[in-house]
Amino acid sequence: MSTPSTSFFGRLLASPPPPVAIEVSARRVSVVALSSQGGTRTVTGQSSELLPDGAVTPALNAPNVHDGAALASAITSAG
Repeated sequence: MSTPSTSFFGRLLASPPPPVAIEVSARRVSVVALSSQGGTRTVTGQSSELLPDGAVTPALNAPNVHDGAALASAITSAG
């Protein structure tokens, strides 16, 4: 019997790790670029950009992004 990770459906549904990670907080956007070589992941770049006050507010029950243009600009600049 095969395990889920080696079964046909496990392999079909498995996705490769993303080449970029983005963290958005109330004060900044941070971006990390990764490469994969022979099963080893390596950080190939890192950047952070400050956000203007009030552009993003962490909340579970309300909108988080108040200035989409500022967030998009910070992500573009960091990337």
